[in-house]
Amino acid sequence: MADDLNWSEVASSNVAKVAHDPQAQRLHVEFKDGGRYVYHGVDAAAHADLMAAKSVGSHLYKNVVSSYRGEKFKEPEPE
Repeated sequence: MADDLNWSEVASSNVAKVAHDPQAQRLHVEFKDGGRYVYHGVDAAAHADLMAAKSVGSHLYKNVVSSYRGEKFKEPEPE
């Protein structure tokens, strides 16, 4: 579940916070408009590059969105 991850707030005009699951190689991104997306196959090095980028939003679009499969995050249905 994405809420179990360690989220990091980022300085960005569009991105609110980011979390990475290194075992599953998933990058979770929450935007300031409330939208949440998960990108699959993102390794620790790609996550570190994103977090170190001068512009997180630009780096996300140029290097993550264009290179990894992403989808809008949906909370699991309660049982």
